[in-house]
Amino acid sequence: MNNGKKNDYSSKELLILIDYRSQFYSSTLERGASLDLEQIKNGFEEKGYHVSVKQYGEVDFDGQNYKDTLVLYKSSEDPSLRYKDYIEDILLGLLYQGAILIPDFQYFRAHHNKVFMEIMRSSLKEKFGMPSAKYYGTYEEYLQNYSPASYPIVFKTAAGSKGSNVFIARSKKEADKIAKKISSTPSSFNQKLERENLIDKKGFLPISNNRGKFIVQDFVGDIPGDYKIVVYGGRYFTFYRENRLNDFRASGTLNYTFIDELPDAVLDFAKSAFTYFDVPFISIDVGYDGKQCYLFEFQFVEFGQRAVQRSNCYFQKSGDTWVRVEQKSKAEIEFVNSIHEYIQKQKGGENA
Repeated sequence: MNNGKKNDYSSKELLILIDYRSQFYSSTLERGASLDLEQIKNGFEEKGYHVSVKQYGEVDFDGQNYKDTLVLYKSSEDPSLRYKDYIEDILLGLLYQGAILIPDFQYFRAHHNKVFMEIMRSSLKEKFGMPSAKYYGTYEEYLQNYSPASYPIVFKTAAGSKGSNVFIARSKKEADKIAKKISSTPSSFNQKLERENLIDKKGFLPISNNRGKFIVQDFVGDIPGDYKIVVYGGRYFTFYRENRLNDFRASGTLNYTFIDELPDAVLDFAKSAFTYFDVPFISIDVGYDGKQCYLFEFQFVEFGQRAVQRSNCYFQKSGDTWVRVEQKSKAEIEFVNSIHEYIQKQKGGENA
């Protein structure tokens, strides 16, 4: 690990990590497609980087030292996140050798992990108007510690995308039932002990059968949809999503609209969030009730590219004014440019 030392971004050695399917991020241009890796590689080489591409399984910790190597990586949304867990091992190994992950490791950790996402933004609630939330590792912790001021409340499992594993409870009875269901992790170990009648009065405490971590949020009403905003450097790509029919969720809906105008309040809010996190790119879900913006969720890796690949424009700040730029963009070019600009910024503001 770097033990708190400032990373040296002056290296021109750039490692791009891909998965076992040779995919890198995602694309909406074809079903199950990834970004064009050859375009990305060529783009970085044109900017003077020495680029190598490896699958995670090709990273050789015995035969190569990755100290000061700039590393671009992808995450995974595989079932049960088993491959993502493997990726985490590789990324931590690279950090241990002194490699520089872009973006930093904590942003990978927040992907498909709403509990850590809540921990990251726990200090941001006043700045970004987020609903209050609690997180628990077991159903028992929830029963012992959670007491909402009012209902309804919203439950979310740690993993999930496109609005999956999100539930609303309008009473304590309903809330307890949801919490128990989404945290269910039956333990054969406990069952075996119970069958053998080994649970006695000598102090043995069975482990929980509900160890699936989850979060509980205050419900924010009167918001008919949200803005999906993807930021690459200084370019803001967006579309608006209406809530599902008879539902409080916008995420995952196919009822989205590419818009020519956006409230300045929403764009200013998105810019504040992007600046705060200090990352090369970000995807955020923003709710707006006409008076206040709410940062619902955010991702830093492996986010969807629909806002970039399907939109005919983007928004950019010029002085104190937001300008709509009519242009069809390529996600690969935006990706390369935003990474390069980020590296220059980290090096001390050299001209890109």
